Amino acid sequence: MPLYLMRHGETDWNNKGRIQGIQDIGLNERGIGQIQEASRRLRERMNVHAVISSPLRRAFESAKIIASVHGLSVKVDSRFAERCFGELEGKTLGEIRSVFQIENPELIRFPVYGVESMELMQVRVCDGISSLEPLADRNVLLVTHGSIIQMITGQAEIVENGTVIELTDKLKNRLIDFSLNLKL
Repeated sequence: MPLYLMRHGETDWNNKGRIQGIQDIGLNERGIGQIQEASRRLRERMNVHAVISSPLRRAFESAKIIASVHGLSVKVDSRFAERCFGELEGKTLGEIRSVFQIENPELIRFPVYGVESMELMQVRVCDGISSLEPLADRNVLLVTHGSIIQMITGQAEIVENGTVIELTDKLKNRLIDFSLNLKL
């Protein structure tokens, strides 16, 4: 299945360096522009056949912009919502380092301060990816969040807002191996 991952456009909290987690924040003007530009680039490059989105407003607004260009509707799937960062949500990295002595919230593996465990996030996302199999012959765009894309791709850094990544065979195999390890 040709699967493309897109991080939602910028929000005011992204701009201020605040951790959003499951806070339901909409796009700012720059974020709308990022997605419009990404939408044009996608349209020139390929036809998108299905658009799947996290239910959080910043992703859903991004998905609606893309879907409208391709004459599609958006299917919402909560398994692709951002990771819950509990008490860390709304805080900057500096505040998190100072108050909680946590260097990088993305690396938190176990549930502390209300943060969703890495394992629970991985299980739900892998389940969501598996559910897309009926669309195997379609170009599917999944509009989601930085932590989700980081987990799927295994990248060390969060991708920029509005970035589209093609899930290559290498990444698909990594995700399959990862899913199998979770089930063992």
